Amino acid sequence: MTNWKLVLIGAALSVMPIGVLDAKAEPPSHFVRQSPDATTLIVFVHGVLGDGQSTWTKGTAYWPSLLSSDPAFNGADIFVYSYSTTLWATLSPDELAENMRLQLNANGVARYQHPVFLAHSLGGLVTRAYLLKNRDVASRTSFIYFFLRQRLEVRSHRSQRCSRAIRRSAR
Repeated sequence: MTNWKLVLIGAALSVMPIGVLDAKAEPPSHFVRQSPDATTLIVFVHGVLGDGQSTWTKGTAYWPSLLSSDPAFNGADIFVYSYSTTLWATLSPDELAENMRLQLNANGVARYQHPVFLAHSLGGLVTRAYLLKNRDVASRTSFIYFFLRQRLEVRSHRSQRCSRAIRRSAR
């Protein structure tokens, strides 16, 4: 390998956040709230280089906990699906979808009549692959929200229409 390629790789590695290259111990998938009579389940699915905690946390606010304490979501259980992810991840969205199926089944998610998915980034691709392979769950799914962090303050006309449609459907 020529020297300039080594310098380029070294420079790229030096600006990456610590831990991006390391396989990190992912907190296990878990329920934030679980009750015996709930028929709705809200599933949070993080994206690439994220995890089930940091993706859904802003300051001290953890979205799954906020939903569990909000009376508007009474009657809904809340589950955080977690999977290991690094910059050099080797699992495809389809393989992660199978992992998701195994974890959701192991946690009794199949009993819910109305699953709802909140998916960020790669989590959206994983959720899509999961639902395409598990049509019985897809047929009962009430809502899917594919979420990306917007880095710009300017929003397109199309995203504004989408936001209005989501707000209307949530009423």
